[in-house]
Amino acid sequence: MRSAIEVLRPVRDADISRWLLNDEITGVEVRVPRRSRRNKDLRDPVLVLLHMASGALVDVEISVNIAYGYDIRGEVSCEMGVAALPNRPATLISDLNGIRQAIPADWRERFIEAYDQEFREWIVAASEGTATGPSTWDGYAATLVADAALRAVTSASFEQINMTTKPGLYGPPTAMAAE
Repeated sequence: MRSAIEVLRPVRDADISRWLLNDEITGVEVRVPRRSRRNKDLRDPVLVLLHMASGALVDVEISVNIAYGYDIRGEVSCEMGVAALPNRPATLISDLNGIRQAIPADWRERFIEAYDQEFREWIVAASEGTATGPSTWDGYAATLVADAALRAVTSASFEQINMTTKPGLYGPPTAMAAE
């Protein structure tokens, strides 16, 4: 049985992938490795492959039980180049012991400033009537991905996602655009 964090993490990555690629997920594969030497109930890292409608593949590697800190990375590898999230904190130490960088203990050092900025921008947008956010459709898509990922853990194979046709009400807000 997977923990709630291990199930929820692919959902967050699926949301990000759908948003970043402006594409829907059509299938999921999950690979779970041998049991951890630290705790026989743990199996990290979990590898998730999201198949996008456009044919793009998203590789998500999840390790929720690492012992050295909060290490998060992101990279988009495309035909014309690669974009990668910078490591945080950005300070590198070079000395007789080599080159190293501190790894935060948890999410706060990496994201607290970004979350604060996101809240400030949303408050401004809400006051101007232009605030947006996830829709019910996004929740529906996330639920289908989570269900398929759970099936894929058990089946150890590709699990297809069959979404209904997206209702027109989720198109661009034409009434607001006309104002």
